[in-house]
Amino acid sequence: MVRFSDIARSFPYPVLEEGNLSYPEGEYAADVERKSDTSVSVNHKISNAALLENLIDEKIAKYACLVSIPLTNYRKIHISDSRKQEVEWDIGVVGQSPMIRPIIVSVEETELTLKKEDNVAEMWQGEKILIPKGARLALENYMRSFSSLQSLIELVKGESFLSGTFQVDPVQEQGFYFKVQIAEDLFNFIHAPRGDEINRKNIITHIVNRCLEILARDYAEYGNDGGDYPNLDSLEKYLKDEKQPSWTDEGFASDKVATNLYPIKIPAIDTGEEQ
Repeated sequence: MVRFSDIARSFPYPVLEEGNLSYPEGEYAADVERKSDTSVSVNHKISNAALLENLIDEKIAKYACLVSIPLTNYRKIHISDSRKQEVEWDIGVVGQSPMIRPIIVSVEETELTLKKEDNVAEMWQGEKILIPKGARLALENYMRSFSSLQSLIELVKGESFLSGTFQVDPVQEQGFYFKVQIAEDLFNFIHAPRGDEINRKNIITHIVNRCLEILARDYAEYGNDGGDYPNLDSLEKYLKDEKQPSWTDEGFASDKVATNLYPIKIPAIDTGEEQ
């Protein structure tokens, strides 16, 4: 037997999201297409959720996209009247390619009684609800927007890591990314290289090489509009734009591609001679 709490979860109104049974046949999805380094196009899709569609038609709810950077607590909601939404951000403010989450949000408070025609679960039908302004009525999963492989890399301090060491692990969530556990001294140096930008870039090149090795070893079937990870498809397009082979290509060499994208810099050598 399905309990009301299982359907409603912690919300006093129906929400269309994965794992929530408020709309038994309802579906919400969004196609996100990268347009540039600082913008994406979001195409929202709703089906079998008449309540949501009516609220949108009545301008009580609107399409939206949450742009966020978890490490800096940056969050901004972009709201649109159109099902196809263009979202832009200022890289100077955001600092790095952000997380993207398509949502449907209420822009006005409304009170109503739910009915069968709303496509809500039977236990919602006949219930009088209050939807507050700002309520998230439908949610997609978080997705990562990026313009390069570096944007798929998340650095975290590794516990008990020896000085100068790191470990790269793929994470098959939020569109796919690489979690790089890194020793505290390397972590601090990458974020504050103290004028030694050359060695900082060389460390990043080493990490990128390892990420590409993992892709070639374990994810050769993903890319080129295939597989379950849209970010890998976008990454493959990025490599193509940079005139680099993909990890799906025969003979792919991760070290060569990594150094083509992020060449190793040679520090200047002081010979003591005047120039």
